[in-house]
Amino acid sequence: GLVVGIGGGPEHAAARVAEDHVQETTRTARALADEVQRTATEETERSRGVFNSRISYLSVIGVITPMVGLTGTVFGMIHAFDTLGSSGVGDPTKLSAAIGEVLVCTGGGLVVAIPAFAFYYVMRNRISSGFRHVQVQINALQSHPGCDVGTGHPQAGVAQLDRASHVGQDLPQRVPGL
Repeated sequence: GLVVGIGGGPEHAAARVAEDHVQETTRTARALADEVQRTATEETERSRGVFNSRISYLSVIGVITPMVGLTGTVFGMIHAFDTLGSSGVGDPTKLSAAIGEVLVCTGGGLVVAIPAFAFYYVMRNRISSGFRHVQVQINALQSHPGCDVGTGHPQAGVAQLDRASHVGQDLPQRVPGL
């Protein structure tokens, strides 16, 4: 604690000034910590949005290509029934060629869609995992003893400044999973 003189002399005034300074420093440090937290959260969410928007095309491809394949299947079936109607059941080669066209369209759509969906989900999960790791690191930095601005101890600020230069040096340089 601070030494307070009896009678409100110069020691009391000095103690009051020192305590006011510590309180103001604590408020400023808390405001700075809040700003850092807000900025880190905003930047993390912005970056997450950028990564997710870059892989969203894979999802679109995974959804659209089966529809394109289905459209080809419908046109192929129309062609198969047209062939069946014009040549009858007697010529199976013409009918089998039309059915082959139908199967190629269906298969083509699935061959594109399945890997696109698989890659989309793999990348989405890796991005989520990477950002969870980033959030854990942000939380670890905030719970670091050098980030405790609520102590009110006059030497806390000096200790914080001294430790601040070392904060994060033990963190990995690369986010796992990305």
